[in-house]
Amino acid sequence: MNRMELSNTQNLLESRGRKRMLGVILKKNENIPEQKIIEIIHEALL
Repeated sequence: MNRMELSNTQNLLESRGRKRMLGVILKKNENIPEQKIIEIIHEALL
């Protein structure tokens, strides 16, 4: 893992064919995994 990559230990980040950008995909009827998203944001800020 280089300095710019997140670990994705929460298994929420998806590339969807992109090389440099990952995202969290939420579906309309899905519960939002708030704690996991907070962990990703916290890691990104460090």
